Amino acid sequence: MLCFLTYSVLCLGQNFQTYVDAFCGHKSMQSANISILFRDLSDDSTIASYRPNAAVPTASTIKVLTTATALESLGPDFCFQTFLETDGTIDNGVLHGNLYIRGTGDPTLGSEQVGNADFLPSWVKAIKDAGIKRIAGRIIADASFYDPAEAIPYGWVHEDIGNFYSGGVYPLCFKDNVMTIFLNSGSVGTKAQILSTEPYIPDIEFENYFVCGTGRDWLVSGEPYSNHRVLSGCIVPNKGRWSVKAAIPNPPLLLAQNLNAALFASGVKIDSSAIYVKVSQHSDRHLIYTYTSPALSEILRETNQQSNNMYAEQIFRYLGSAIKTPVLISDCVDFEKNFWKNRFIDLYSAYIYDGSGLSPQDVLSGKMLVDILTYMAKYSANKDVWFSTLPISGQSGTLKGFLAGTPLEGRVIAKSGTTSRVKAYAGYINAPNGHTYVFAVMVNNASVKSRVVQREIAKMIEDMFCHVQATN
Repeated sequence: MLCFLTYSVLCLGQNFQTYVDAFCGHKSMQSANISILFRDLSDDSTIASYRPNAAVPTASTIKVLTTATALESLGPDFCFQTFLETDGTIDNGVLHGNLYIRGTGDPTLGSEQVGNADFLPSWVKAIKDAGIKRIAGRIIADASFYDPAEAIPYGWVHEDIGNFYSGGVYPLCFKDNVMTIFLNSGSVGTKAQILSTEPYIPDIEFENYFVCGTGRDWLVSGEPYSNHRVLSGCIVPNKGRWSVKAAIPNPPLLLAQNLNAALFASGVKIDSSAIYVKVSQHSDRHLIYTYTSPALSEILRETNQQSNNMYAEQIFRYLGSAIKTPVLISDCVDFEKNFWKNRFIDLYSAYIYDGSGLSPQDVLSGKMLVDILTYMAKYSANKDVWFSTLPISGQSGTLKGFLAGTPLEGRVIAKSGTTSRVKAYAGYINAPNGHTYVFAVMVNNASVKSRVVQREIAKMIEDMFCHVQATN
């Protein structure tokens, strides 16, 4: 019997390739750029592949690189820190100087996803505990930790910039860097009226071209640190109160303004309005409070499970601080490539422009992703945490609908990636034959829609690994 089982698996190993060949040979894939690799984790053998070294746009599968690098280099217990500092003296309850909020990129400040959304009362208490009853200066958001010229990563397309899923990268985040714009949706052909925003953003300027019409082809655009936003396209008509989401224009300033308001409400007087700075003011400062984020392990779960672009970008940008500050994107790329080079994984031919995969210029190969995933499963001391960050087929996160209702529901643990021209998956398959396989499937420029590519990828994987169960 043992010999028979071994023979069956070996025969199937030879047949794995036929399913990959059939997928790649389909007429809808003839013009596509594809990279595929399936590896048996037990012996590192390749069971099937197609151009495994080909350079293919990653979409969100680049988050595998971002989050694995962060987990290994920083550790699961790492926490972001935000500092409240003063540059003056406190005399009889009066701070003669300014109060600074110095950020290092914590994505969870006020987030509805991870941590304490209502964190400002703890800051107010710390300030009052320091003996401050009045600030004879102002609150200043210090956003100098990252290079301000790179608040938008390389290669992001215009249509994305300013939208809620691509708000930019800041040393100080606030409320997931997302605002809701409330509108009045009227009859077809009328102009939608802007009612308010949540959170309230002082001095925001809308250039409004929203029209009530068929479809939902709308766009909110605007540059980081600018309060000017352009609204264009159509929203659904005849809905009355309606809403769309967009990026907060200036999260550091909005955080400072909200702390200002919270202090004022608690009885602390402030002589001047809140501001932000993008270049550090080299004054002597005294630390009065350090705010600590939840553990990195929690942040990574949100990042990978929900494919949270903002979290991924903040994590990616922090990695570069190991080289220098203000952090440049090139510092982050250098850190990642050197980190994995020291673990014998070559990213030399990778093109990395951000940490989330929003840039269409992000390019990896299937082999690069499989090499990283193999390392995390076989050699990482944090492998249990790593597996917990990834969605599970048919059960959680962005894989909730993937392979649902099939024999592989609950057996695939992976990161997905989707843009208008890319569909990709990278992760692990706990196959019915007892083996664990590491895989990456990356498809760019297929001649069918993304959801069709997804369906065909799912069919390929199900056919490959459910046949193992049937033969055994």
